[in-house]
Amino acid sequence: MTTFNSFCRTLAVSALTALGAGVAQADASWDIVACTGGTKLAAGYTSCGGVGASGVTMNVTAYTSTGSTFSAASINDGGSYTGVWSGSENSGTSSSTNSPNHAIDNYTSYGNAYEMVLLSFSKAVDISQLVATWANNTGGDADFQVYRWTAAAGPAMTSLSPSSMSSWVLASAAGQDFKTGGLSQNISDGTYYSSYWLVSTAFGGSNDAFKLGTVYATGVCTNSTAPGTSCSPSQSGSVPEPVSLALFGVAVLGARVARRRQAPPLA
Repeated sequence: MTTFNSFCRTLAVSALTALGAGVAQADASWDIVACTGGTKLAAGYTSCGGVGASGVTMNVTAYTSTGSTFSAASINDGGSYTGVWSGSENSGTSSSTNSPNHAIDNYTSYGNAYEMVLLSFSKAVDISQLVATWANNTGGDADFQVYRWTAAAGPAMTSLSPSSMSSWVLASAAGQDFKTGGLSQNISDGTYYSSYWLVSTAFGGSNDAFKLGTVYATGVCTNSTAPGTSCSPSQSGSVPEPVSLALFGVAVLGARVARRRQAPPLA
């Protein structure tokens, strides 16, 4: 009987352990270079499918600014599809379409001062890492900044400017950059979630250029589509699957059997 009770306890613990692994916070990623299940438009990408994201999609739209109000721009339609056209960069002349003018850049020869992409998710996410497919800077790195949106309603980009970033919180560490030998950068934002994230060349900088490739998140707030939100651990990660629910049932059954075996007989 003692051996049977030990077996039941072991079964219950094993099942609960497996269940915990099934609902743990899941990483998610979106590959802009190879967006699947979506549509690539001149203005960006719609419904770019994610991996391990519980069906969460990411839309990508382009903006630019000369230092005043942001205005709409275009995603470049060649190469890795991760750059931005602004100003006269897409005029068709060889000088305006060469690197770095078809990247996300703050060169002013043909484009505007600052170029950026707005990442819009169907659920609030916690971005943890960005990977570029290319970077260029005369000093050896391409400075960039990442902002997290915190307001209750989505951003009206064309009413904002680099000097008026109301409701945007700088999420990236100071001096963050993409280097030719290190195109992967972690984002120091803790555990804050949002449906909107802005990836920009450094405001106030110059001669920075990069092409954004993959976006990673440490968690997805499965219960919230709010633009800017905090998300408790119980809301993030994957939803229990039927197998997980079955394991939970096995765990409960094992625990009950073990308790019955240990209970004294009725007088």
